[in-house]
Parts: sequence; C-alpha cells; structure tokens
Amino acid sequence: MEGSVLLLMWSWKKDPTFSELIHLQELIDVVKQVAIKNSADSWSWDGDPRGSFSVAAVRGWLAGRRLSNTELAIEWCKWIPDKCNIFMWRALLDRLPTKTALRRRNINTDNSACVFCDDGEETVDHIFTACGFATGVWEGVLRWCGLPNFFAFSVKDLMELHKSKGISLVKKEFLKGVVMICCWRIWKARNEHIFNNKRCKVVDIVADIKAYGFLWYKNRHKASVSDWNSWCNLFLM
Repeated sequence: MEGSVLLLMWSWKKDPTFSELIHLQELIDVVKQVAIKNSADSWSWDGDPRGSFSVAAVRGWLAGRRLSNTELAIEWCKWIPDKCNIFMWRALLDRLPTKTALRRRNINTDNSACVFCDDGEETVDHIFTACGFATGVWEGVLRWCGLPNFFAFSVKDLMELHKSKGISLVKKEFLKGVVMICCWRIWKARNEHIFNNKRCKVVDIVADIKAYGFLWYKNRHKASVSDWNSWCNLFLM
C-alpha cells in the first residue's frame, strides 16, 4: 500500500498459461471493487440503513420480504406444537419421506404404493387427500365440525379450508389447527403401519385428533375451553 494506491506484485514460479491469465484478470477485476481503509475491521448489515444489527431491524426486514413462490408460505398456528407446524411446512414443500420421495433420492423401497389403500403411488398429496383412508378421516373430522364434505386435491387445498366464508376468526384459528393435527396424525398412523405393523382404524384416528386438539387447545390457547364437552361443541357454538 503506497498512500491510497494498492499495488499488487505477482511472482510466478513458471510461465502462466492462457487459462491462468484469464483467472488472474478476473481476480484483479474483483479486487478493484474492494476499498481498503486504514481503520479497524468492523461488521455492518445491509438490512438497516445505519448498518447496525438488531432484532427489531431483522423483524422489519422479514416483514418487508415478498416470497416469489406463495406455496412456500404457511400461516403458523400458535395453539398447536411447533412439530405440527413444521410438519405442515414440510408437507407443503413436498419434503416428507414418502415412498415416491425416497425413490427420487435413489433409496430402494419394496414398492411405491400407498400403505393404507394400496391404490396409487404414495405421494404427499395422495396420502392426505386421495387415499380412501384419509378421506374417511376427513369425513369424520368435518362431521364433528358440522361442515360439509370438502374435496381437496392437494395439501395446499387443505390449508385453505379454514379460509371458507362465513366462519368467524376464532373458528378459523380452531379449524386451521385441526387440519394440521389431522395431517400429522395421518402421517403418524402411516409410520406406525410401516415400522410397527400396526393398523389403525379411521374412528381411532378421529378420536385421537379430538383428544390431541383438546389437550393442546386447553393448555396453549388464550381463550381455552373448560371441559371436554365445550371442546367437542366449540365449532358449533
């Protein structure tokens, strides 16, 4: 460094090839963009005009972002455990280890058929919407909620169920959580069938969804229900 001028001296052990000279020129072009100052090193963050890093600045930066793919966005449900929210996020991204997904990663499976109905390949959308077993679970859950049958063709359709017209904000939050619990419980039954050879019945799955929902809603929601009967009739109130 001489004054404000940066001098770079190159010492070659052998004559450079044409390719090496090209790489050298590319390196020089990059180095030219770097301004070296006679001061102590410091960190700065582009997310804040002042260059300072803070939790508030990160929150503002995240709030201002716009996802290019809306399918990647998921509305977090606060009254159910994080494991259910993360599970649904992975399902929307098609990141669950279904048989079809495993085969895409060159992991051998006996077959790619659905473990419940044996009718169609086990994909994320099939196991939660097209499978006859899952359809029976959804019919039981919708009957409990007093809602008509909802025909879904993908996991994204399931996540739109709580946005139906004529439903209050409280009931929307309730229904969003129930949908996530339902998908999580269906996947749990799928794993029990594969790894423990345990066959679950639709009525047992629906009962578990009610029980898990009551436990989590009662202890995690600010307007929790007082007893089992209140929970079972919450959506009908």
